[in-house]
Amino acid sequence: MSHSHDFVLAEQTHQFVRSQKWEVAVLPFGATEPHNFHMPYGTDNFQVEEIGNRVCEQAFRHGAKVLLLPAIPFGVNTNHLKIPGGLASAVAGLLGLAPDAGTAVGPIGIASETGRVLRAPLVSQLIFVGILSVNLAVLNVLPFPPLDGGRIAVVVVEAIRRRRLPAEREALVYLTGFMVLIFIAVRCIV
Repeated sequence: MSHSHDFVLAEQTHQFVRSQKWEVAVLPFGATEPHNFHMPYGTDNFQVEEIGNRVCEQAFRHGAKVLLLPAIPFGVNTNHLKIPGGLASAVAGLLGLAPDAGTAVGPIGIASETGRVLRAPLVSQLIFVGILSVNLAVLNVLPFPPLDGGRIAVVVVEAIRRRRLPAEREALVYLTGFMVLIFIAVRCIV
């Protein structure tokens, strides 16, 4: 089964891909953005796909075990916010970056948005999951007592002092932080 596109993942079976010893995988990234009125949004993707195809074909012909992965369309253009129901507007709402602050959502809104994104293409789903994961990770490591970052802060304080905090004092720190967190949540809802 040797033909000129053995290096293109999208044209191969799982069995063929597993049977090869790949040396390099090429992952093209292309911006998805407006190019005035005369060119499509995917122009950059078309270009990187063609460049990747030509480079991998030459490398493959010279004996390299190279695999061309499907291009990832990526956009950071604020014009995406104007596309009704687009992923960018959903993510902007989750991050609190939307022009209308009322679009920021909590856990129920995130669940609803997840359901909507599940009907989008796989790349959109992966971007959504990635942004949501990073967002949660950043919030979780904030040095605030009920969060993991609060525990890290307590451990750092104990390391600096070279002794543990008394259990009652540590519990009070976490309880106070938890109460503040609940107060903030209630204030945001009301």
